[in-house]
Amino acid sequence: MGTTRYNASALSSEKKRLRDRRAQQNMRQKKENLIKSLEDKVEFCERHHTGGSIQELIETIESFRRENEALRQQIKSLNATPTLLPEKSQFLSSPSTTELMQSLEDPNNLEKSHVSHETSSPIMHEASLALAPITASDQSRILNQALSLSYSSFLVPPLIPDEALNFPTMSFSDPAQTIPNSAPIWCLVPMSSYGDNAFLLPGHCPWLSYPELIAGCSPLPSPLDMLHGTKRNFLADQINQRMRLRRVRDPECLGFGWLCYLFSKWRISPNPTTFARLPPFMRPVVAQFQRGHPNAFDLPVWPQLRRNLIKRWRQYDYFELVGYLSCCARVRWPFAEPILERDASDNLQIRQDFLDTVTRESGWGLTSEFIDKYPELLEGMDVEAVRFRMDVL
Repeated sequence: MGTTRYNASALSSEKKRLRDRRAQQNMRQKKENLIKSLEDKVEFCERHHTGGSIQELIETIESFRRENEALRQQIKSLNATPTLLPEKSQFLSSPSTTELMQSLEDPNNLEKSHVSHETSSPIMHEASLALAPITASDQSRILNQALSLSYSSFLVPPLIPDEALNFPTMSFSDPAQTIPNSAPIWCLVPMSSYGDNAFLLPGHCPWLSYPELIAGCSPLPSPLDMLHGTKRNFLADQINQRMRLRRVRDPECLGFGWLCYLFSKWRISPNPTTFARLPPFMRPVVAQFQRGHPNAFDLPVWPQLRRNLIKRWRQYDYFELVGYLSCCARVRWPFAEPILERDASDNLQIRQDFLDTVTRESGWGLTSEFIDKYPELLEGMDVEAVRFRMDVL
């Protein structure tokens, strides 16, 4: 009996020793693994985070800080420039300004313009005195100075000589005025500065902040990329993501996305080729050059609606307005009618009749929800012609 108890006690002690040995072994293994992990991290930090590399990063950050401060000062000085001419709106709309612009187009009128402006305001008198040399470069310089007095922001590629620019005589006091065909408007881009915090009011076109990525995208998008997104085309994927946030239908996603793509390609690379791809109704009007506005208001397909939006947008809840506009703009395309077809190589392509529809202004409409909520934004438009109705498709 005693022997049995002794054997049970010995067996229990042996099991306990085995458990303790196993626990100690596990602890040693965990400790070794932890030490090895820490050693690897130290080795990585020593290899990649040396004192020299940290100093380089600090110097890079400091250079960016200085550059940012210089840009802030430059923007501040540019914003302060209009205060030097408090009467510039009257100056631009005065008859003497029109005469000055006309004299720049006709060299024979320079002498007569010089005499007529001697009794005008001091500003016009100084401008007329500067017109004495009758050279093409001086005329272009004075003309550009006169145009720069407006609130527009003309961005001209630096490689274009002044002699190649042919600005027309126009009054910038009328936002509803259209730009004459003789003007090289392909090199003039709309104003995107409107004095608000860009982080709080981004304008719903964030892709325009990455011109270098857009420049590498194809001239025309793939319809499947516009409908479903892609990793191969940055611009098409960004537009698709923004469109899908509004849960729009496939016809609007492809049609409006196509127009946004063409406009964005021209916007970041203004040239005759990218501008020629824009449908006429998508080309900017004077109001887009004259007044600062969020870049989302460059995209509606109705020019008059763009003018009204630029004039009145601060009166509304911005995000609600953009949301209504995104959801209520519709393509006049029959319900359930395919928008894609297969070509000779069995690849899906956009249907030509659908493309013809979305690239004309009459191919788009606004639902009654938007018209009833924002009737003043349709001022100057044929409301019933714009109204979208499913029963007339």
